[in-house]
Amino acid sequence: MEHRLPLVSVGMPTFNRPELLSLSLVKMRSQSYTNIEIIISDNCSDNLEVISVIDEHVQKDKRIVSFIQKENIGAANNFRFVLSKAKGEYFMWAADDDVYDKEFIEECMSLLLKDTTIKMAMTDIEAIDYYGRKYREVPSFSKFSGKASYINTLRYLFDHEFNGKANLIYSIYKKEVIERVVDRIDFNVWGADMILNLLSIIEANGILISAKVLLKKRNADYKAPAETPYFIDFEKHNKWADPKIFSVYSQNMRDQLIGTKYYWLAYIILKLRLIAYLINNALKKIRVTVASKFMA
Repeated sequence: MEHRLPLVSVGMPTFNRPELLSLSLVKMRSQSYTNIEIIISDNCSDNLEVISVIDEHVQKDKRIVSFIQKENIGAANNFRFVLSKAKGEYFMWAADDDVYDKEFIEECMSLLLKDTTIKMAMTDIEAIDYYGRKYREVPSFSKFSGKASYINTLRYLFDHEFNGKANLIYSIYKKEVIERVVDRIDFNVWGADMILNLLSIIEANGILISAKVLLKKRNADYKAPAETPYFIDFEKHNKWADPKIFSVYSQNMRDQLIGTKYYWLAYIILKLRLIAYLINNALKKIRVTVASKFMA
C-alpha cells in the first residue's frame, strides 16, 4: 500500500521486556502497510536494556518516536499517553511482546476503507506462550463482526470472558472513536478492557473481523519446558465463575453503559449469567457434600 493512504498510529506502551520488545518492533516495522508511526512509551523500566532496544530501533526507523517516563505512571496511563501522542487518522495499541504478521495492519485497513460506516477492525488471533508456542485455542471473533446491534451486543455479552474477547482492545480504530471512549471509561475497574471493547464497538458503529490469524498474542507467564504439554484447567482459570468477581465486573459494565440503548440488555444478560453462576456453585457444593458423605 502507498503513503497516500491514511496514517495509522501504533501506540506501544512498554515496561521491562527488552528482548520481546525488540521482536515486536521488528514485526511492526515490517508491516506491508507502510504509512505508520510507532509511538513507544517506556514506563520507567528498571532494566536499562529497554532504553538500548528503543534507541536501536529509533536509529533504524524514522517512523518511531519514543518517550521515556521519569516515573512509573501505571499501565492504564501509559496506554492513554501513547494515544495522546498519536497523529494518525487511525490508531491501534500494540503490546510489547506480541507477534504481528506483516499483513496485520493492511488487512484491517482494507476492511475499514471498504466499509467506512464501521470504524473498528481486527483479525483473529492465536495464543502463544513465552517461547512462541501455541498453548490454547482461541475461538474466532467473527461472531462479533458487523454493525453494532442488539444481536451483536447480545453475542458479546453472552460470550465467555475466557474465550479471549479482551484482546479486541488491540483492534485498529478511527482515532476519534477510541479517543471518545477513553475519555469516558474508568481503566481502573475490574474488566476494563472488555468494557472498553464493547463501548468501542458501539461508538464505532460495529467491528469488522478478518478470519485470518494475523496476530499472535503472547502470554509471557507461560514458560513450561518444551517437552511439557499444556493443559489449561478451565475451572482453575475461570475466575469469572466466581459470583463475587462476576458481580463486580457486571456492575462495572452496566455503569459504563448508562446512557446507551444497550443498558437494559446488558442488565438482563449479565444478571442471568450471574444467576447461572450462583446456581452452578450451589450445585457444586451439594455434590461435594453428598460425595463426602458417601466416602465417610
